[in-house]
Amino acid sequence: MNAKKILNDIKQYKKFKTLPINDFNYYYFSEQRQELKDLKINPTKLGKFVNTILNSDNLDILIDTFMNIEHKFIYRSERHGIKHNLRVALYAFYLSSRLKLDRSDVKILLYACMYHDIGRVNDDEDSAHGARSAQLIDRLDLKISEEERRILKTIITCHSLPDYRFPVMAKKYCSNCYEKCEKLYKLLKDSDALDRTRLEYPYINLSYLRFSESKSLVPLSYLLEFNLRRKLKSLDLPNNTIEPDLKS
Repeated sequence: MNAKKILNDIKQYKKFKTLPINDFNYYYFSEQRQELKDLKINPTKLGKFVNTILNSDNLDILIDTFMNIEHKFIYRSERHGIKHNLRVALYAFYLSSRLKLDRSDVKILLYACMYHDIGRVNDDEDSAHGARSAQLIDRLDLKISEEERRILKTIITCHSLPDYRFPVMAKKYCSNCYEKCEKLYKLLKDSDALDRTRLEYPYINLSYLRFSESKSLVPLSYLLEFNLRRKLKSLDLPNNTIEPDLKS
């Protein structure tokens, strides 16, 4: 799979269609645009989103991450598979540019976006899938330090848990880099939530999003999902998906 295709697709953003009134997302899209207006938050325009990504000094990290996905670990699913991961990575990369993350943090965040669901065994609500995904991280060929690995495993473990569980985990495994771990955790959670527009009940709770920059992306997330819905159909995976060890 050539995941670089998604960047070529978003370069054509001027050809993107507005969300039609008969789309299942239209009601939520309209409601949440009004919510942002009430909160006095300006929605991010599609052009700004695309140009921020394409003009980032860290674009090479995004391309490298996309081009070197370890496909056999990716969960095969329309809801939580490769297409979801790619969109989450785009949101996270945009947010990382807006918040001026350094290169090493961008790399960790993108790895988290691509591999946060590899421990899934179904598409249901499953608070343990983050922990199972983290267990598989050591089997990936990631060029990261031991500290970066601890951060990556911690934020992946916690992304499927309530927020109050994070401090205990982070203080146990990332006490010397807690603030960095916390920021990346929040960015992963926000980016993951922004792709709820793909679901049957896609309403995004704005109060759950941690950064104002994330909230500003909510209307755009509906447009991006709608326009990439068909374009990403060709991004298929091989059948040799790795199964998580459920006994662990």
